[in-house]
Amino acid sequence: MADKSALRKKYRALRTGLIGRDEKSRAICENLMASSVYRRATAVLSYMPITSEADVRGLSAQALDDGKILALPKCLDAEGAMDFFAVESLGQTSRGMFGIKEPILTDLSFTADADSICLVPGLCFDRSGNRLGYGKGYYDRFLRDFPGLKIGVAFSACVCDFLPAQGQDIPIDYLVTEEKIYQITQ
Repeated sequence: MADKSALRKKYRALRTGLIGRDEKSRAICENLMASSVYRRATAVLSYMPITSEADVRGLSAQALDDGKILALPKCLDAEGAMDFFAVESLGQTSRGMFGIKEPILTDLSFTADADSICLVPGLCFDRSGNRLGYGKGYYDRFLRDFPGLKIGVAFSACVCDFLPAQGQDIPIDYLVTEEKIYQITQ
């Protein structure tokens, strides 16, 4: 079994070399938007993609058009604290910590509830709902108290049979790829 550092290197390289990333990203967005999970959601906690992550900006824009609350993450410190803040457009962002686009305004009140969905990026996911992130723990800390559905977002090439998981690792409820949506049974 490879350690997490080796797995991060492997899946980062795999994702960087992926052919057709834009088309696959659009298919991921379409699969999720066609789902009952998305239709029932009143709020979508999304993300602004970095490097070779699946680009979900199309889904984020559609969520606003559909009258849903759209919230994006903001790193609050270098120790792993992150929260989501509502935005009224994707243009209400600027480069923040780690060079990731984050919400500029942090005064739009927003509280996630059971009808919220959180899109969770990752380098790789396994079929049991485990996620391989970048190693800083931001999402695991946030998701610990998140009351809604946790939806992993990945290209099919970045789904494997098994990932090592530790006690602080928070599993996802669904995984959406360009091919399909997997419901994770715990």
